[in-house]
Amino acid sequence: MKKVGAYIRVSTEEQARGGVSLEMQEAKILAYCKVYDLDVMYLTRDEGVSAKDMTHRPHVQSLFDLAYKGEIEGIVVYKTDRLFRNRIDALVTEEELRDYGIALHSVTEHIDTTTAMGRHIFAIIVSQAAFERELIAERTRDALRHKRDTGCVYNHTPYGFDNVDGRLVSNLFEQGIITEARGLRASGWTLQAIADHLNEQEVPTKGYGQGERRVQGGKWYPQSVKNLIS
Repeated sequence: MKKVGAYIRVSTEEQARGGVSLEMQEAKILAYCKVYDLDVMYLTRDEGVSAKDMTHRPHVQSLFDLAYKGEIEGIVVYKTDRLFRNRIDALVTEEELRDYGIALHSVTEHIDTTTAMGRHIFAIIVSQAAFERELIAERTRDALRHKRDTGCVYNHTPYGFDNVDGRLVSNLFEQGIITEARGLRASGWTLQAIADHLNEQEVPTKGYGQGERRVQGGKWYPQSVKNLIS
C-alpha cells in the first residue's frame, strides 16, 4: 500500500456560492484511495484561498516538503485545479515530483501520473484549463472596453459621471472637482495635500449603490486622489 498525502481547497468565491465543499472533497479522496489501495498519511486543507499563487499556500508547501523528503509516495487531489491554476507551475511541479518518484492523482479526472497516459492527460487538462481562463479574460476585457467606449456603465460609476439608465452622464460639479484637483497637482501640490484640501471643503468621494443599499462617499486619501486625476 502506497503512502500518500491529500490536499483539499475551496476559495472564498466558491464558499459564497456553495460550491465544492471541503467535506465533499475529503470524502471523495478517501473513497478513491480506498479503491486504489492508497494509504492517506497526511491530509491538509486551505479554506477561502485562491490557487493563483502557490507561495501563499503554506499547506501546499508542507505537502511538497513531505514528498521531497520521501515520506509520501503520491499526492491526491479532488481535481487538478485544487492544486494548480498556472499551466507552467503545474507542468514544472509535476516533473519535479516525478523526479522524486511522486505521483499525482486526481479523483474526478482519473489521473495517475505514474503512467505515460496519465501524464499526457494531465498536460492536456492543465493546458485546456489555462486556455479557458485566458479566453474568459479576453471576452470580459473586450466586453468592458466596448461598454466604456460606448459610454455605458461597466462597473461602479466613475467620479465625474452619473449613472442614468445604464449610461454615463457628465456630473458638472464632480467634473469641476476633477479640474481643480488636476490644477492643484500641476501646481506642485502633493496627493496628500489635495486629499486634505478636499476633506476640509467637505467634498465627499463617489458614493455607489442604489436605494437602501446606497453607500455615501467618504474621505479622500492620496490613492483616491491619484485615481481621480488620472
